[in-house]
Amino acid sequence: MNVLHLSLFVTISCALHCPRNVPYFSTVQCIPNPSLSQARCPSGYRCRPAREEFSATDLYFICCDSSDMQVADYFLEAQLSPEYVPQIPFTLLRSIVLLDQKSGQRVIVEEFDGEVSGVDRVPNDTASYDRLDFVQFEREIDPNAGRFLHFLLARGVVTRPTQIQMYYDYPNFGQEWSNITELDQRLRRGFIEYTTNETVPKQAFYRDMFVVLSFRTEQPLGASRDAETQLDKVLETTNGDLSRLLSHEHFGSRLGAPIGGYFFHLTSRGTVFKSLQDDNDINFAFNAQLNTFVAMMVLLLLLM
Repeated sequence: MNVLHLSLFVTISCALHCPRNVPYFSTVQCIPNPSLSQARCPSGYRCRPAREEFSATDLYFICCDSSDMQVADYFLEAQLSPEYVPQIPFTLLRSIVLLDQKSGQRVIVEEFDGEVSGVDRVPNDTASYDRLDFVQFEREIDPNAGRFLHFLLARGVVTRPTQIQMYYDYPNFGQEWSNITELDQRLRRGFIEYTTNETVPKQAFYRDMFVVLSFRTEQPLGASRDAETQLDKVLETTNGDLSRLLSHEHFGSRLGAPIGGYFFHLTSRGTVFKSLQDDNDINFAFNAQLNTFVAMMVLLLLLM
């Protein structure tokens, strides 16, 4: 099924004010979080909420200057905080690398809140990019401020289904880069994952929002087998709800506020979620099975 994306541009005639009264590019309404096929704001501008001069309720999205934006602005305007990420990260992460375990393909994400395509990198590509591979901080992380690093990856945050992965107990060596998938038998690191049971329609492409948060603690989260079991239970009981997970007394209180945060959208041909075939595919499969059954019955009658 082909989907036609129509971008509707509407010019607002009333006086609008961008956040903190920063300049705007024009009063033409823009699309927040546009896909690859939709128009984006020019460089130096971002699709941000603007209000009318004499109205506290009417909200419009126009291309506003983004040069003065802080970490809180990004998470609040994307409506991630406080609803999904209760504590705003201290800084933004610099870049992310995702890995598809099946194909070994990687996708590098270097644009914060960017739109990334993982499509057609290899023939017959069905990569879903199901693992966090590398994380780059803005600067080196002082080991004296926390001996262990932890990384949370949430996929499909504001929609269902949702997948949450937790990579925990990575020793902090004070480096700018953290290699998440590198194997080292000397260093004990943990991984837990939870995917909700909802299904997605079968599609040619899947577009998901990713949120990556990093934390540091003085003590490891999985110091014992009981501690690891407790982490698994917390992830299961919160059922993919990122806000509940980060606010949980046995999880969020131990992690504290994120030291780094990042979010973006990725379009890929594969998905980590269960896909539900549409009615046409189901009917086609049923008809094919029915035709095969009828043909076999006819053949048996002819042989009798």
